[in-house]
Amino acid sequence: MQENAKDIGELIAVNGKAIRGAGKKSQAHSFLRILTAYATESGVTLAQSAVSY
Repeated sequence: MQENAKDIGELIAVNGKAIRGAGKKSQAHSFLRILTAYATESGVTLAQSAVSY
C-alpha cells in the first residue's frame, strides 16, 4: 500500500471519536461525535466536523 501511495501522493487518514461527557445529560449514550481528516505525512489536520449518529 505504501508503494502505491508514493505514486499518488500523501495519504489521508480518517478518524471518528465519540467524546464522552459532551452530550445531553438527559439522554443516555448521547455523545458528541467528531470526524477528523488528517494528512499523515505532513501531520496536518485537514478538516474536523461534528457528525450526528
